[in-house]
Amino acid sequence: MEVREFHLTLKNRVIIALALVALIGLGAVVLTIGMTLLVGAIGVGVIAGGYLAARSKVRRALGRNDPTPVTRPEPGQEVFPETKQPAIRQLRDGE
Repeated sequence: MEVREFHLTLKNRVIIALALVALIGLGAVVLTIGMTLLVGAIGVGVIAGGYLAARSKVRRALGRNDPTPVTRPEPGQEVFPETKQPAIRQLRDGE
């Protein structure tokens, strides 16, 4: 089996220069998109943090800073109360 080798020669310098410019341009595009996403994420975090801080301040100003109490269901108001017969019954001899 023969292994092929590819070489980039410096004979055509215009193509090499264009390839380098294209690679640098592609890197700049990827970097720009990444920085845009990072700045957007930071902006969303700042806006969300500001909203939560303002909401907390307004709730305290209105005297509603206590969270809603957690209520538990009452056993007397069950939708399916216990049945008188067990769901699984024991088999008698001969069944």
